[in-house]
Amino acid sequence: MYSCATPIIRDARQAIGLVGDSENKEVWSCDFLQITDLFFRPIFACFINVSMIRRRLVVIQPTRAFDALVFDLGGVLIELAGVARMLELLEHRLSVDELWAHWLASETVRQFESGRIGAQQFATAVCREFNLAIPADAFLLEFTAWPQGLYPGAIELLQDLASTYTLACLTNTNAAHWPRISDEMALLPHFAMHFASHQLGLLKPDPAIFHYVITQLSLDPARILFLDDNQVNVDSARSIGMTAYRVVGLEGVKQQLVALKIWPVSASA
Repeated sequence: MYSCATPIIRDARQAIGLVGDSENKEVWSCDFLQITDLFFRPIFACFINVSMIRRRLVVIQPTRAFDALVFDLGGVLIELAGVARMLELLEHRLSVDELWAHWLASETVRQFESGRIGAQQFATAVCREFNLAIPADAFLLEFTAWPQGLYPGAIELLQDLASTYTLACLTNTNAAHWPRISDEMALLPHFAMHFASHQLGLLKPDPAIFHYVITQLSLDPARILFLDDNQVNVDSARSIGMTAYRVVGLEGVKQQLVALKIWPVSASA
């Protein structure tokens, strides 16, 4: 560009006596710098403006505290009748917390919910271990019916959350309850992943099952929110870095999600 424009400018300035021959080189150099500056300055400015716009967009981009939400099922999304019935069979010799502590620590329960023994063997052993005045067959029939169904609004809540978060369920369950959860309640399609204790051979509150979930989700544990109705499970999840809270029932779930600004999704986006 400067090869034709610069001589024209120089000759014009010489013609009107502004410069002499001794100043030609200086003028030529000055004109070249001026033209180069005029040509390239808008281009550089364009790049700088684009870079600044991009930086502004990054700064104002909304962020989420969590990438995945992991739900316990019984007592959280599914209404259970088992606790009340067990307390009745025990003639209220134990409190609710004592019953849960005994249940979660029971070797019979652990074997059944990790898939190591069958339903009939489980029922016989539980009746003996808890000293229940009910035949094993009758207990197994009642036990199978413990999950009463989904809390009203559970599916709608999951559908709402699925538009923004990866959803998973993590539950201590068994061969008697799982078919009802998967088939009768049709809950599984609403989760990207499901972790059932009897299929994994792992149980809450053992840290191993939480490590497994973290590995499968491929996320920083702090970016995973876990909701469960048992404090011992919550404490175990927290001990390995997950964010966890105790909630009871769907209303408890909603209250916690609102407190964390996760739900309603439209308000948290």
